[in-house]
Amino acid sequence: MKKFFLLMFCILILTGCGDKNLKCTKIKKEENYNMREIVKLKYDEEGKKVKSGVIHTIFDISDEYVDNIDLLVELFKSEFEDLTNIGINTKIEEKNEQIIVDIEYDVENLNIEQINELLDSQLYFEDDLNKVERYYINNGYICE
Repeated sequence: MKKFFLLMFCILILTGCGDKNLKCTKIKKEENYNMREIVKLKYDEEGKKVKSGVIHTIFDISDEYVDNIDLLVELFKSEFEDLTNIGINTKIEEKNEQIIVDIEYDVENLNIEQINELLDSQLYFEDDLNKVERYYINNGYICE
């Protein structure tokens, strides 16, 4: 009997029992830029509540706008500075004619009311895994 419980414990550990994850990717091609975005959300065991999230976006800037890339980076920084003030970590940088935007958050450290007011959305923080996955798929993302 002890071997059975030990075997079951090992299976649970090896199969990743616990938190659930959602990863969605979108590629968008526009006239002035191409965008690649990866969204990773970590949920509780039941898939009912977001615990943390990471959004990594890369904008490949067209040759026509490369000379203004510094201005574009500053524009992104000004757009995201309000998020930093309410618990969302942002990093925006220019690298090799790309603008890279990283957004990270841990829900326990956020003021959800302020964020919902600022973003006019409760999607990332209060919806279950299936609803969020459908949202991303309906908006052109591929989720796994």
